Amino acid sequence: MEGLTTAALLAEYAGGRRDFSDCSLSQIDLFEAQLPGINLSASHLQKAYLPYANFRQAQLQAAQFQQALLSNAILEGADLTHADLTESNLFGVNLASANLQGANLTGADLRGANLSYANLSQADLRWANLTGANFHQAILQDTELSGAVLRHTKNFKEAGARLDASTIRPDGLPCPPGTPDP
Repeated sequence: MEGLTTAALLAEYAGGRRDFSDCSLSQIDLFEAQLPGINLSASHLQKAYLPYANFRQAQLQAAQFQQALLSNAILEGADLTHADLTESNLFGVNLASANLQGANLTGADLRGANLSYANLSQADLRWANLTGANFHQAILQDTELSGAVLRHTKNFKEAGARLDASTIRPDGLPCPPGTPDP
């Protein structure tokens, strides 16, 4: 696994390199970095500092983003299939048209996130805070939302999603007693 510093990654990206798959980038600082189309598949970015970074159309399959700070980042159209974003801060992130199929977002902060047209099929969003998130045309087939906070979400349609009595619905109320656990 290749390890890179912030300066090295940015210089190599500027030089035309796009494939940084399977790299060790834990705790890297890419604040406001412009990296559209980058390939960070299977890379380790635990606790990375990535606010306002542009990862539009990036390849991020199976990337490890546990406890990363991605607030207000642009991940529009990115492929995050099976990525691990456990306990990450994704406040205000743009995930429009992103593929998050099978991604782990357990305990993630997605307040105000744009999830329009995102594929969240089989994603794990247990205990995630999705207050104010926009779900316009999002795919939620078999999406796990146990314990998630869905207050004030926009365009949320629970068809296909798995909620339980610990889930806080868009109206701020818990799911009714007797709501089946997945």
